[in-house]
Amino acid sequence: MARVAYNPEAFTRQPTGKGSKRIEQPAYLDFIRSLPCIVTRREPVEAAHVSYAVPEYGKLGRGKGSKESDRWAVPLCPEEHQRQHSMNEQDYWRSVGIDPCIVATLLYAAYPSRDRALLVINNIQRGSSFVPRPNLSTGEVA
Repeated sequence: MARVAYNPEAFTRQPTGKGSKRIEQPAYLDFIRSLPCIVTRREPVEAAHVSYAVPEYGKLGRGKGSKESDRWAVPLCPEEHQRQHSMNEQDYWRSVGIDPCIVATLLYAAYPSRDRALLVINNIQRGSSFVPRPNLSTGEVA
């Protein structure tokens, strides 16, 4: 797996003002809801936001009482979405063996192509260090 070097100090301060506001993208959430669940592959799904901070992805988390930007949403069936909210979120993702930040990033890059998004979802290998790497020009996943 490729590693990205970053300065840990770069993400220690939460932006304020316009930089900290949630970015809402209703059309993107509709796209996410059109996909199968990344855990069970079932439909219908809900758009589940990943809310914890992961500084190495430039993801600073959300403030208390607020929702994460829509680019950090992934498709989960209602049962899995409920499980995600019923326990510590990082524990949930560890229990299903999926890194939701990688999946969210790849789905956001695939948008608006459903075919490319399905390639990402169908190439998720749970519980391994495998990271599907899409060829951005063709949408193929290596």
